Parts: sequence; structure tokens; C-alpha cells
Amino acid sequence: MVKVTLDGTSIDHLVLDEDITVRVGRTDILHRGEPGAASLILYLDQWVDVGYKSLIEITEGNGGAGYGSGPYGAGPYGTGDSGGLRFSGRVTDTPTTWWEEHPDDPDRFMLGMRLQCVGPLGGWGRRRVGDEPWPAEPVADRAARIATLVGQPLIVQGGAPYVIARDVDSQPAIDLLEELAVDCSGWLFDHAGNTYLQSLEVRRIYDPQERWDDQATTWNGWEGTWDQQTGTAGTAAVTIRPNPDAVLFAPPLEVTSDLANHVRVYYGTEDEVTSEQPYIEFEDAGSLALYGPEDVRITTRLEDLAEAQLRAQLTLERGAWPQWHLPRVELDWAALDPAVAVQLSAALPGTMVEVTHLPEPGPFQTFTGCIEGWTDQWSWDDAAGAVLRTTTLHLSDTRWSFAVLTWDGFVPDTLTWDAIDCTWDQMLTAEDLEAAA
Repeated sequence: MVKVTLDGTSIDHLVLDEDITVRVGRTDILHRGEPGAASLILYLDQWVDVGYKSLIEITEGNGGAGYGSGPYGAGPYGTGDSGGLRFSGRVTDTPTTWWEEHPDDPDRFMLGMRLQCVGPLGGWGRRRVGDEPWPAEPVADRAARIATLVGQPLIVQGGAPYVIARDVDSQPAIDLLEELAVDCSGWLFDHAGNTYLQSLEVRRIYDPQERWDDQATTWNGWEGTWDQQTGTAGTAAVTIRPNPDAVLFAPPLEVTSDLANHVRVYYGTEDEVTSEQPYIEFEDAGSLALYGPEDVRITTRLEDLAEAQLRAQLTLERGAWPQWHLPRVELDWAALDPAVAVQLSAALPGTMVEVTHLPEPGPFQTFTGCIEGWTDQWSWDDAAGAVLRTTTLHLSDTRWSFAVLTWDGFVPDTLTWDAIDCTWDQMLTAEDLEAAA
């Protein structure tokens, strides 16, 4: 069964397992990140005082009867091992939902109390920082500075670009973090009690660009084989492949409609006379001709012209053409392969997931996407007479994250570049290569 604690004390005996929802991240890569959230119901035969900002933690259970049964055992892993922390946050609302007669005493009543909880990202707006000037520094260093002033933990993934110096200007910490997310083409989310600032760079997969003759170290100073020295960053290198029988229903398809084929990025410091920032512009002529102008203006605090150019180029490459994505892939934990369940429990937004055996007709039968967020749901299954646990993944097209294929390991030895009739960033699976050949 799922485990729930209130300020460190177990309240499993008060929780209705069939009505727990946990939401993490975002549903679409075009949306800003939001604090994680949880909703659960306490079933009370006597009053329990749940205070504002009480700490609620929801942990995966140990494979007991609450999950029902599946081909790999009673729980999601089939091993009886305890799972991981799925949510840690604070109570914000405690509406009562109903009274009903006590099943053992007609003179008493049971009370339902729904707890609405929010993750740690929701607390960053309550602190103001910026009472002293800050120097020009990398995004990661600026974020760490803000976290220290707020006194909250923050995990920064990436964040190499430099941002300009900042004068005294006290603002809510969340506003400053969101500015940094724009600067590094990233976003904010929280999971299991931690707040994350994830930049785009950690999702990218880079092809090898190193020559052995240029290395200043011996082979003993390297880890792994040479074909593993790819400069891969972030979580996108590991692909989770759910077994098809664990996918509930046929996932719906959507295409991105917010395009960007004419991009202007502002950077640097404002002109002392005009109070205007310098900017750089890029456009995609083919997209402009086909779809008409789709203008995007991005105001950043990036210090360097080269970083602003890269920001504009990446925005254009990601948004000039519509891409398919899977907004809702619902998985049944009782049917998941145990190894996949372990991977899914440890996954963060940015992890790649490959969904196979999509029905025809459709644009593809295999889709590889990046996790943008998910919704955990524990609900009662009348047919099984048990609690059904599902996770709905929100997957974006990997080209929005530049998590495209690496040449080594995916391309058949007999295939040469002149046999491919499209660009490399359009290649997501071996099926794409075979179709183009």
C-alpha cells in the first residue's frame, strides 16, 4: 500500500488509498513549470487537527494488496521492496467533503477531509531577495546565490551561460528564478521535496567531437570505452522502454501549435540613453513561407552576444516547425516489467521514454519522447476489487530537447550519409533511418 506521513507520523490508517493523486512537472514543454501538488482524503472517526503547512510525504508502498496483482507479483516491482518518495510538500487547504454514519456505531459519524498540498517550489514566492548588488556570473552560480539567501535547497542542472551584473532590486525569489530559467532556456519544477532548475543543455546529446591526438591524458585517465566519450549530459541518455501491455488505452497524439520562426533575443545591459537592450534576430525562411510570421521576443539577462545568438538559434530550431507529442501515456504499475518500474521510480523530467506498438493509422508506431511531468493516481478498481495505481506520463518530442540519436549504436554499418534524404535532427529512431534509406 502507499505510505503517507503527516509531520513525520504515519497516517496510513486514516488515508483512503483509492483516492490519492500526485502531480509533478508540466504537461507540455511550452508551459512554465509549476509546483508539484498532491490531493488525498483522510477518513476520520475522531477529529485530527491538520495544520496549515503541515508536512505531507507520500511514498511508494511495499507491493502489498493495495496495488492489486499483475504478471510480476502483487506490487509494481514484484519483490516486496519499499519504493521511493513520490511527494513531499505542505498542506495548503483542508476542506471537509462529507459526513456519513459510522459503520460500527449508528450514533457516530465519519468525516472525510481532503488535503490539498503543494511542493516546495510553491514557497519560493514568499521570500524577497536582492538587497545588494550581484556580479556577472553563470546562471548556476546566480541560482545558488538566491537559494542561499532564501535558505531553501535548490538543485541546478546545467546553467553554464553568464548573466549580467545586477543592481540592488529586491524581488520575490521565484521571479528571479523564473528569469534565470528563461536565460538558460530551462524551467523550474519540484519532486520529492527538492526544487530543480533544469536548463536545456542537460537534455542534449552531443556526438563525439574529440580526437585522440588532442588528448592530454593517458587512456588510464578515462572511464569507459572510446565510443562512450560522447559528452552526453543530463538525464536524456537513459531511455525507459515500458512493456506495451502496461500501457492503458491508446495514447492520444497532439501536435505543437505554438511556432517560432522569427526570433528576437534581447541581451546585455540597457543603453544609458535609450534604456533599450541590444538584441539579435534569426528567422527560418521555409517556415515563414509556409506558415507566415510567428514572432517571438525573449528578454534575457545573458551577458554575451554568442550566448544570445545560441539562445535564438535553439529557439528557432525547436519551434520553427510543428512536432507531434504524446500528452498522456497512462501506465498500469501492476503490469510493468519490474526493471522498468525501478527506472520509472527513479526518473526525473528530461528522461527519455520510448513507447512502441502505437496503433495504425498514425504518424508513427514508435515514439521517443522526453518526460515533462507525470500524474500518479491511486484509485479503486471495482473489477479487481483492489486499488489500481497508474502513472500518466506527459511526453514531448525529443527534438524540442535536442535529445536526438547518436550515430554510433543506431545507424546500420551499411548505411551512408548520402542515403538519407532529411536532416539529422529529424532522426529519432532506427525506423526513421530505415524509412529514409
